[in-house]
Amino acid sequence: MIAMRISKRYQHLVRNNSVFWLASGYSLDFGLTGGVVKTGTFNQFIRGGIAFATPPGTPLAPKAQEGKHFLLQESEPKEWREWGTALPK
Repeated sequence: MIAMRISKRYQHLVRNNSVFWLASGYSLDFGLTGGVVKTGTFNQFIRGGIAFATPPGTPLAPKAQEGKHFLLQESEPKEWREWGTALPK
């Protein structure tokens, strides 16, 4: 189990359906047709990190309450960059 504290200025972004994953700073993936190298920030590379995003939904999922538990994924969902969920403060 990992406990984390979300800064007050970002708490409105965490919803009941938010997805969290490891953001270690780099990953290498090679196959028969080539390879992909993904890199994060220098700080993530040195210290590791956790990233999150919220998938779209109608209606918008409620804000997560303090103490809410989330499953930490090994890698980001493939489609997360397309979510573009607008989250009001």
